Amino acid sequence: MKRTALEELILLKTLEYKRITRNDYFHEEVIDADVIPTKNVCAKVPLALVERLDDAISRLSMSKRLFIETAITQALDLADQIWIDEGVDHATLHEGYKFIVTENAEPQGDSK
Repeated sequence: MKRTALEELILLKTLEYKRITRNDYFHEEVIDADVIPTKNVCAKVPLALVERLDDAISRLSMSKRLFIETAITQALDLADQIWIDEGVDHATLHEGYKFIVTENAEPQGDSK
């Protein structure tokens, strides 16, 4: 459905308001100031994907970090919801990650 100029303007202003009220700008400043612990995440991806990402963030006038962090958060939230929907015990949902985050640590719990 094609939007009218007025609908586009209202949508633009609404989305700008939502972004500001979610404190995305504050979040960028907090990360830049090293107020919260952070860690680089690196992955080799196809050049075409990197070019597509660079084009998207340029058109959106946003930082690569905010775009990637938002995408990762949304993907993890989706994974969590699917696991819950499929009956994975919510209390142990992230238990398997304990040994991944700690270097040279052994997996905890009973091995099956």
